[in-house]
Amino acid sequence: MCTEATEEGQLCVSQACRACDLTCSMGQANADCDACMCQDFMLHGVISLPGGAPASGATVYLLTKTPKMLTRTDSDGRFQVPGLCPDGKSLLKVTKVKFAPIVLTMPKTSLKTATVNAEFNRAETPYIVMNPASKARRSGQSVSLCCKATGKPSPDKYFWYHNDTLLDPSLYKHESKLVLRDLQQDQAGEYFCKAQSDAGAAKSQVAQLTVIGFV
Repeated sequence: MCTEATEEGQLCVSQACRACDLTCSMGQANADCDACMCQDFMLHGVISLPGGAPASGATVYLLTKTPKMLTRTDSDGRFQVPGLCPDGKSLLKVTKVKFAPIVLTMPKTSLKTATVNAEFNRAETPYIVMNPASKARRSGQSVSLCCKATGKPSPDKYFWYHNDTLLDPSLYKHESKLVLRDLQQDQAGEYFCKAQSDAGAAKSQVAQLTVIGFV
């Protein structure tokens, strides 16, 4: 559902940086304060392709604020990662070109080793399921333009364009919905979105925004 923008502004309040407050149920926080480490634990993994063939050369990441590459699978689709904690919380991401990424949850165990098994699914290029609609507004009003795409994996990035020019994401803070406030006549024109995932990108149909000036 594409809800319309309201006229209220948004208040941005800066926050002071805080000391590391990561609580580890086992092990100790690492230097970056984004993962718990258990030096005596070893994780083994077996990754396969659809049909069961080994997925060699797949990349294994630890999902933190900035994903960290840990290792790659060998010719048998196997990998080993030492030092992570088997807390049942930490997440790993396994990627390989042409396949949808696999997200694995660390097993929860009191043992010194554990094995995870997973199979890739073929990636599906994103495709648009909701196109932005053409709209008309008066100068000074707000407008919402919505776009939605699906695929394998699901698109995780959306980009918006105005008259074929990319809008700065840091300025407009948009995702699948673009909100424009206090419209001016130079914001009239054509808008479309581009949805992107690890499997590719898809472009929406063009929506026309008409901005009516005061008489």
